[in-house]
Amino acid sequence: MDGQQAQRELDQLLAITRLRVIVGYLGEKAQFDWWPSGFLTPASAAFLNPVFARTTPLAQYQGIKEAARRVHDDHIGVGRVFHLFRLPETLEQSLFEVLQDPAMAAAAHQDISSQATALAALQSFCRAPTAMQQQGPIQIGTSADLDDGTWIAAAAGCYHAAFTLGMRSYPYLVDRA
Repeated sequence: MDGQQAQRELDQLLAITRLRVIVGYLGEKAQFDWWPSGFLTPASAAFLNPVFARTTPLAQYQGIKEAARRVHDDHIGVGRVFHLFRLPETLEQSLFEVLQDPAMAAAAHQDISSQATALAALQSFCRAPTAMQQQGPIQIGTSADLDDGTWIAAAAGCYHAAFTLGMRSYPYLVDRA
């Protein structure tokens, strides 16, 4: 693998972690109440810090990922589908490895100082001016799209539209393997 390809893969992994944290934050009870968690609140950080002093951002990330995954799985189903919070095992392993670096885990949390900041960061992921505005599960591609990363912008567009329009959308990809 050449240096440019390695950098593209790292950039994609960092984009996924940032998007997970942004959507995870916005979906929490204190924001848009899609899932009943509060892993990304200041109180949560204060609670987790004594136990996970060096890895608090990673602990928060894992907690929000699990809370969001459960809700997505309930609405989309489990099987031959993937979504932002449940990706193929090899991709999940790569994400886990990247987040072992405390600086990378902390960087994933850079956009959640407020609801407005998180929504603006979420919008920055969107490439198309018109997003898919649909309630419930929405197919945004296939597992083949995981390689080039185009699904990230499509998912972000769905989430941004859902949060700003006051509905719930669960973008997913179908496994074509």
